Amino acid sequence: MWSGLRATTDGMYIGWHLWYRGAGSNCQALSELGPTAFRVLAQGNGSFVLRVCFNHPGTKMPMIARDGSASNVNYGCRDSAPVADVPTSAPSFAESFTLPAATVGAPCVSLRDFPIHIREPKHDPFVRLTVFLGHRVFKMVRHGENITATIDLRGLPKSTYTVRIVARTAAGFIVRGSRTYHTCVPKRHRS
Repeated sequence: MWSGLRATTDGMYIGWHLWYRGAGSNCQALSELGPTAFRVLAQGNGSFVLRVCFNHPGTKMPMIARDGSASNVNYGCRDSAPVADVPTSAPSFAESFTLPAATVGAPCVSLRDFPIHIREPKHDPFVRLTVFLGHRVFKMVRHGENITATIDLRGLPKSTYTVRIVARTAAGFIVRGSRTYHTCVPKRHRS
């Protein structure tokens, strides 16, 4: 359908499009091709569209500027459905998960429960996500785009506990990490 495609110096592509005349059984391909211009345009939400502008056979080449405006068009332009960049690497643990700090010398956390905030990678959502505390698996709760898992350390004996998170994205990337917390037995008050 398209032929002779080549890139211009400013990132636009030009080529030729096969045209037909007639309808039904009388539809026939024209021997002369119509000039066509193509440009990939970034959208505000991080996705992209392919804009294609067509001209009738025997006319000048249409033009699509970097801002998406078209000129010298006598048939019309069409945009593809928005698509996103294909991810090429796994997101980092720090950009995907927010956990409370677990600094050395911090107060014990025996009396705490706390949320883990989960941010899905842009254009590559998590298809599997597991939060562990030892062998226990915690449930995720989704509210729109917000995902949380609540870790409950209340009442646990004095020890060291590691929260582990393992996630897989739709593109197959694995994101994993952990944070260690220390619990202690609350001091008893003398009477």
